[in-house]
Amino acid sequence: VGLLVQELRCAPLMVTRALEDMLELALEMDTGRFVPSSSPTALYLLRLIARVEGYVLLILSPSTRVRGLPDTIGTNEGLLRDRWEHVRTSVATRVVPMLQSWCARAVRERQLHGA
Repeated sequence: VGLLVQELRCAPLMVTRALEDMLELALEMDTGRFVPSSSPTALYLLRLIARVEGYVLLILSPSTRVRGLPDTIGTNEGLLRDRWEHVRTSVATRVVPMLQSWCARAVRERQLHGA
């Protein structure tokens, strides 16, 4: 956890770019429905992004005081905000619709265990 916080504070571009690249690859594997061979990768990545977002919000929160963590992250704050907003936009505009289409298709095909 400490290493992730340090990387997000000092090199946010590397962390966010890696998440964006993995997200792009997971989206390329989408077949339009839940497939046990590839869909868990997208779901795992979504969980990973959600967990990293907790640390991003911790770092960017002006009211959070954590022992051993300086109050500001300096020049990287704007970069982290910008890149994380890009990750969140990708999730909202590409991943959420993908998940919704999986659920709609599963309901249509009466595969309710997948919905």
